[in-house]
Amino acid sequence: MYINRLDIKKKLEKKLTPETLEQAKGDFHAWRQKCVTMLPIVSGNNCSLACSYCYIQSMAPVLSGAPSTQKSGEFAFKEPTPLNLSGEQLCYALLENKEIILGEYGTPLAFGHISEPFLPSLLDNTLEYFKAISTYLENPIQFSTKMFITPELAKKIKSSLKHKLVSPLVTITTLKDAKKLEPKAPPPEERFQSITNLSKAGYKVFLYLRPLIPGVVTGEIEEILKLAKKAGAAGVVGGGFRLTLPLLNRMRAAQIDVSEIANRAPNIDDKQRYIYTKDLEDRVIKLAHDLKLVALRSTKCAMAYACKLPSPSLYWQYNKNICTKCKPCEKEAPKYKKSDIDKILKEVFPTETIVSYKDEKGAVEIAVKLSEGKTSLEPWVPRVLETYLRKPVTIKRQ
Repeated sequence: MYINRLDIKKKLEKKLTPETLEQAKGDFHAWRQKCVTMLPIVSGNNCSLACSYCYIQSMAPVLSGAPSTQKSGEFAFKEPTPLNLSGEQLCYALLENKEIILGEYGTPLAFGHISEPFLPSLLDNTLEYFKAISTYLENPIQFSTKMFITPELAKKIKSSLKHKLVSPLVTITTLKDAKKLEPKAPPPEERFQSITNLSKAGYKVFLYLRPLIPGVVTGEIEEILKLAKKAGAAGVVGGGFRLTLPLLNRMRAAQIDVSEIANRAPNIDDKQRYIYTKDLEDRVIKLAHDLKLVALRSTKCAMAYACKLPSPSLYWQYNKNICTKCKPCEKEAPKYKKSDIDKILKEVFPTETIVSYKDEKGAVEIAVKLSEGKTSLEPWVPRVLETYLRKPVTIKRQ
């Protein structure tokens, strides 16, 4: 079950030149932090869809993952700049990242976080990255898309992936206001067809009902869910809504009634914030259950369901605000051999001494003696171990 990253690195080092190796080491995927338990993968920067509710422009350049070709690091609504890395280089960059764990129970990799992965200018990159990741790293892959996935493209996606650990999300935010909010994106009708085509390719596809925009989607949730079920969706993930004043002004310019949004965020400014949408999220869950759709609050849970794995945030099952009692997390956390545990601990603690390791009552406690001159552990350490072990991890210094 344990995959040794050093063995994979040696394989790639035989295939890559010194120049391409250095380029991979300098890529932001080599140091980028996870978003809780998933690591976003970027096929390119910028996006030509220019959706009015897009919040990416207000994120820091380091989060947008701008390629080195875009010196300013700013995200723009224009034709994307593909990431200048081959699939093998991307894998090497990921192997340099201390926060990634390899394999089936490793770190899920998410496409669609920054730009649309299936835009024509990014499609080749995305398919190449799918192939390389599933060949060398074997990590679960999730992608979110608004593009029209034709039957032919669905077949290309399937042929590029060498494993079945795939979780497709198809984004639909509104029916009546789609032309105003997403003027350059394929219409919802084509996205429902994307659900059908990906489902026929053998995937458990989830409707990604995000963002849940108050006053826009409020009266459409049931209709969207019914259409998604008819198209073949396995379930739905409802999501919140991040807001800034520039974003609100863009929606006003698109002639969207923003009065309900403004009521929920009376003091909005340039700082990005989530606004209250729990009432809408709860409504999505209830209506989905009524329609016998799987209803989830997290993309990580959709990944777990689609890949038949316990969630990398398995301990969420004890959090009533998140868990919706879907089946995969009823599966026990993986049972590792002691040799696997020893290897992963050595990988995470290369210079520290493990004093004790206890796995009791669904939680892990590790006592560590720091190496000379070291005063603390990196904050990513427990997060990485929790992903791998699927249990809460406490680390105590000796």
